[in-house]
Amino acid sequence: MEFVAREKELKFTTAMKAYVEEKMTKLDKYLDNTNGRIVLKKEGHEMLVEISLPGNIRSSAKNSDFYSLVSKVINQLERQIKKHSQITHRKEGKMANNIKPFIMETEEIYEEIPIVKEKLIEVELSTVEEAIDSMELLNHDFYAFKDITNGMLSIVYTRKDGKYGILKLDH
Repeated sequence: MEFVAREKELKFTTAMKAYVEEKMTKLDKYLDNTNGRIVLKKEGHEMLVEISLPGNIRSSAKNSDFYSLVSKVINQLERQIKKHSQITHRKEGKMANNIKPFIMETEEIYEEIPIVKEKLIEVELSTVEEAIDSMELLNHDFYAFKDITNGMLSIVYTRKDGKYGILKLDH
């Protein structure tokens, strides 16, 4: 587990690290490898805890109590993993042994160009409904996929009115 404190006045104590690692064992029954990244930030009078796992599974919460935050975030991750397993089960016709990564992240900062994050997206073949399920599972505003009905690269997104839109890319 990688521990990152974003603010100078916030530090991970040995007790905090041990608590996170103990709580992460709850996810061992769902994933082969529960290594991930935990980020601690200060936002106003509260702390923000974000835990990211392989396969672009992540969750975050804000509160003033670190230990309750970690418990809440771990519970959210467990629900996401269960939901993803159900989607994978329905999609592949079998139960998945571990979560498949479908977005690989790398953070790179360039001096001349103001790009602060770059993502490589492995586009999956799926229906629009499956893409919407995956987008909601990840709690994202958009999701790129290859449409199973016409083979086109497409992006489904959430509109401001709460409905969904779809962009079909001509390549």
